[in-house]
Amino acid sequence: MKTNKIVVLGSNFGGATAAMELKRKLGNLAEVSVISPNENFTYVPSLIWVPFGKRKLSDISFPIKPIIEKQKIKFIQDEALKVDPKKNQVQTKNNGTISYDYLVVSTGIQMNFNIVDNLHPDKGYVENIVIPKYGERAYQKFNDLVANPGPVVVGASQGASCMGAAYEYLFNMDKELRRRHVRDKVTLTWFT
Repeated sequence: MKTNKIVVLGSNFGGATAAMELKRKLGNLAEVSVISPNENFTYVPSLIWVPFGKRKLSDISFPIKPIIEKQKIKFIQDEALKVDPKKNQVQTKNNGTISYDYLVVSTGIQMNFNIVDNLHPDKGYVENIVIPKYGERAYQKFNDLVANPGPVVVGASQGASCMGAAYEYLFNMDKELRRRHVRDKVTLTWFT
């Protein structure tokens, strides 16, 4: 019987679950590989607490490779650059071309920072709370706000897939500003 090559792009909730379930159900009938640029699994729902110092990234992340490999799944830490569905291939940044019989794409959100001028967090005008590397910077910016209170605008841009995080951030900010006794010095504006 043929062993199918299954490639899963992504290693967080969707990708890790898909890979482990496929391997569990198919056993030796499938060679399952996970391609992910991230070595860590991040519990995304807790990212909302990072900007207020209630959690650190290290509190909500852990290495996923050992868990994946324990299930006899190959873990490839790399960036998928292109999928060619006609050839059943994934082009990666460092590992070349990887062939598959079946492909599962579970790469998570892809932010479109170009939808609004100056929206990209790297430009320094906006903080982002849903991408791990920006969460800890948002914590520093929140502390700066507490030290030097002023106006804040919270919201989500066009095409935002999860408005709940923005609402939760707004309410958490209100609570934290009150707790730190500076809420009366900060004007919070919500937009959507």
